[in-house]
Amino acid sequence: MSWRNVGGNNRLEKGVFLNFLVLSFSFSLWAMPTLLLGFIGHFFFEKNFTIVH
Repeated sequence: MSWRNVGGNNRLEKGVFLNFLVLSFSFSLWAMPTLLLGFIGHFFFEKNFTIVH
């Protein structure tokens, strides 16, 4: 599917598609650092936990 044909001439479809793009973009902006921090934090916590015990 080419970018030019997305949404066609239907204004409603175009609006829904743009909303979906914005939502997915903002979600990825929020989710990426959270998942990354969670993974790093979990990794270090496991490491320290095993070293302490």
